[in-house]
Amino acid sequence: MPRAADAASAIGDLRRSYLIAMGMLMLIDSGITGIFIFVAGRGDVALQAVSLNILILGLVNLAAAAFLFAPVARLARATADPRGITRLQRLPAMSGRWAFVVTLIYCFAAFYSGVFSPKDANMEAISLPVRVLALPWYGFVYAANYAFCVYFLVDDVVARFRAKDGAAAGISVPPLDSRLEVKLGAIFFVLAFLPATLVGLDLSIFAELRRVQGLSPTQTIALDMVASLFTISISLAFAARSILRPVALLDRAQQAVGRGDLDARVPVVSNDEIGRLTASFNGMVVGLRERALIRDTFGRYLNPDVVGELIKGGGKLDSRMLEATVMFTDITGFTAISEKLSPDDTVKLLNDYFAVVNEAIHAEGGYINNFIGDAVVAVFNVPAPQADHAARAIRAARAIQSALSTRIFAHGATLPTRIGINTGTVCAGLVGSADRMGYTVYGDAVNVAARVEGMNKEFGTAILLTGTTVALAPDCGPYAEKGVANIRGRSESVKLFAV
Repeated sequence: MPRAADAASAIGDLRRSYLIAMGMLMLIDSGITGIFIFVAGRGDVALQAVSLNILILGLVNLAAAAFLFAPVARLARATADPRGITRLQRLPAMSGRWAFVVTLIYCFAAFYSGVFSPKDANMEAISLPVRVLALPWYGFVYAANYAFCVYFLVDDVVARFRAKDGAAAGISVPPLDSRLEVKLGAIFFVLAFLPATLVGLDLSIFAELRRVQGLSPTQTIALDMVASLFTISISLAFAARSILRPVALLDRAQQAVGRGDLDARVPVVSNDEIGRLTASFNGMVVGLRERALIRDTFGRYLNPDVVGELIKGGGKLDSRMLEATVMFTDITGFTAISEKLSPDDTVKLLNDYFAVVNEAIHAEGGYINNFIGDAVVAVFNVPAPQADHAARAIRAARAIQSALSTRIFAHGATLPTRIGINTGTVCAGLVGSADRMGYTVYGDAVNVAARVEGMNKEFGTAILLTGTTVALAPDCGPYAEKGVANIRGRSESVKLFAV
């Protein structure tokens, strides 16, 4: 179970990673401005550019980043704090917006301090419309690229936290209702549209400005292309990770579930449709796990075939009349044995005994219909059809007697068992009240099997069959005919055979 110390440690690591990501603005701008200084031959403004970089993109930016992160720090004390969860969900977008603002501030400061124009440049010679458009345009290009980089850098940091440290610390971050198409649109806009537009405008509307800056058309194209490739290479790596990581996690989990691993869970690491799909997938796996648990639990009380039929039928199972072979088993002298044992020991002894009987019956495809004290009622050909149901019942009876003949149970008890088997028509279906149902079989064939089991006492036998069962399984003999017996409550007599 996650501890408070785990959450504090995870949030502390996240804060460091986040501030490093936000601090990357200084490195990104060092690359972009450095490319301009190199291409334009403006080494004289390098110190001035570095100073502005450290002051605005360093100190001011990181101070604001610490402020943005403050609500997330609440999760170190309360892992489900709503303000902390909401801020963590929105941290990439808020950081991107702040990066846009602080980059505009930096651009205006750099422009008016002369970083991007020579000292002797006659800016007044440039037409007023060009001057009016230039500053917001270049500021927008810088800000859009820097904001784009920061968004995906922070998104990557948060995604790694969600997938690993956050999950280990018990911090669950549900996805927001955002859209993947917006993210893909931003990728296209920044990585394709802006570079092409930048080159086009620099060679047309802003060609005059570039000449004043001392840049030839070739230098202008080189500056735009190299700077664009620089930002694209950084952004694309993290943008691709932002989209492909959750897909890869989801794919691995889907394969695990396909192999039967219902403990698979996918961390929700994105705020778009993929994140919501991931959350739905986790819910689906929980449902599958619950269904498997219900099925396994039902299987302890109902035959798996019955469970399968109930699931397929939406919880309903039609009653039907069919031929089946019914088996009754009963322990000889169990009352005397149980009188010597405590209730707990009696239950344990019965459970050990039932395990032996059940194994033999299930091995032949039989269905344990009921436990009555120390007796077992089993049915063959219900609910799954079995053409050789009579033979299966006889083989199961022999297997039970064989297993019990060598088995010594707790307290040195041996449990000799009488078995009665009869074949006839039964009614099978769900019976009970609206809030409690049970699948059972009933009818004359069931009553006869119960009476035949008791007749083992009269004949001194262990397995007693009716003629209808023997007629369906002639090859399971040899049989010893025991004559004809009258069954209490039944007008017709029954021919009996011992195995």
